[in-house]
Amino acid sequence: MRIVYAMNEQDWHDLESRRIDYVAGSESLTKLIFPGTFLPFHKGHLTIQKIAEEKIEVPVTFEISICNVEKALLSYYEIEKTLGQFRPGQNWVLTNAPTFVEKAAIFKESTFVLGMDTLIRLFDPKFYENDQIMQSSLNVFIENNIQFLVFGRQIGSQFMTLNDFIIPEEFKDRFIGITEQEFREDVSSSAIKREEEEKRVPA
Repeated sequence: MRIVYAMNEQDWHDLESRRIDYVAGSESLTKLIFPGTFLPFHKGHLTIQKIAEEKIEVPVTFEISICNVEKALLSYYEIEKTLGQFRPGQNWVLTNAPTFVEKAAIFKESTFVLGMDTLIRLFDPKFYENDQIMQSSLNVFIENNIQFLVFGRQIGSQFMTLNDFIIPEEFKDRFIGITEQEFREDVSSSAIKREEEEKRVPA
C-alpha cells in the first residue's frame, strides 16, 4: 500500500494503474466516508454532510473514485475541477475503487454515506456475475465492519427511504436510515449538469 497526500498528474496516473491506494487532501481522514463524483458539488451535498456529521459525530471525508462502475474514467482536469470546489477544512480522498466492496477493503471499520438509488444497486443481482459472488462480495462489509448511513432519493415517481426496502437479515444492523423529515433534496449533480449543458446549446 502507498498513500499520497495532495495530488499532481503523476499521482493521477499512479491511481489509474493502482500503484497507490489513494491520494488524500490531508492526513485528517475520518471513518465517515461520503462517496460521489461531486460534479458539481451542490447544496444537497452540504446538507447531507451536516446531517451525517451530526448523526455519526465525526467529520465527513468526501471520496471520489477516478473510475466509476457506470461512467467513464475521470480525467485529471475533471479531478482538479472537482477538488477545487471543496472548502478549506473539508476532507477529501481520491481512489480507484469504483465499487463499495473495493472501498470497504480500503476504508475498514468505516461508515459510508449513500443514497437509496445506490443501496438498491448494492443488492441487485444483475450487478454481480452470480448469487455466490454477490454473497461473497456483500460479506466483505461484515468482515471489514462496515456501516451505512442511507439517505432517501426520488426513485421513479416515489421518494424512497430505507424503510421502503427489505435488507437481508444478516446485513440489517449495518444500515441506518435517514427519514424524509430529516432530509429531502430532489436536486442532483446529474440534473444540474444536464441543465448547464442545455443552456450552452445554441438556439
